[in-house]
Amino acid sequence: MRMSVCKDNDFEQYLNLLDKVYPKSDVRKRMLKKYSKYIGKCFYEHFGNKVIGGVFVINFGENIYGICGMVVDPKLKNMGFGSRLLEQVHKAFKGTFLLRTSGAVKFYEKNDYVIVKKFPKTTVMAYSNKKFGW
Repeated sequence: MRMSVCKDNDFEQYLNLLDKVYPKSDVRKRMLKKYSKYIGKCFYEHFGNKVIGGVFVINFGENIYGICGMVVDPKLKNMGFGSRLLEQVHKAFKGTFLLRTSGAVKFYEKNDYVIVKKFPKTTVMAYSNKKFGW
C-alpha cells in the first residue's frame, strides 16, 4: 500500500471510484474536477497501481480546510484505509478541518472529529490539530 498526492491519472481513478460508491455524486465530481488544481489537494490510497481510496482537501484560507469526497472502495471498508487517509491529511496541514456527512458520523468521531451541528439529513463536524492563542 502507498499514499500519493495529486497525480492526474490518480485523480481520474479517484473520480471513477466516487462514481462507483456514490452514483448520484455528479455535481461533486464536476466540482472536484473543476477546482482540484486551484484550491485543494487530493490524497490517495493505492493497492498496486489502483486507487482504492481518496479524499479531497479544500483550503478555505488561514488554517481552515474542508474535507470532501472521502471514499474507500466498498470491498475494503473497515480495514483502516479511510483513517490512514485522514492521518495523512492531518500531517500535511495544520489547522481546523470542517466536513459534512450524512452517514459516517461514527467513523469521523473515531478519528477525533466532533459534531458541530446536526441537521435532518446531514451532520457538520470539525477537527483541529492546531493550538490557537486565543
